[in-house]
Amino acid sequence: MVTFLAYANALTLGEAIENRRSVHKLYDDVSVPDSRIEEILRHAVLYSPTPFNCQSSRTVLLVKDEHKKFWDLAREIAQATEPPALFEKVYEPQTKMFRAAYGTVSLH
Repeated sequence: MVTFLAYANALTLGEAIENRRSVHKLYDDVSVPDSRIEEILRHAVLYSPTPFNCQSSRTVLLVKDEHKKFWDLAREIAQATEPPALFEKVYEPQTKMFRAAYGTVSLH
């Protein structure tokens, strides 16, 4: 049996980067109040480093119904603009996965 550590040690850095995958299992049941989520987010944005300390970040937090509406809209746009095969393979699963979460944070 090959352990993860043995597998990881056998890879070159390039191979590890090429084979990296993110696996998400998102849920919409949270025990943290929305006000606490906002507080943590404000703190993170305020104290996170920015290029040349410009502090120009804008942050949008969507939770519950607004979050669901956002991902429904993202799905509709992707379905209308992407080739059907690409939509079914990439965009449909991604929007479904992210919609299953409690909220969305957008930093720009």
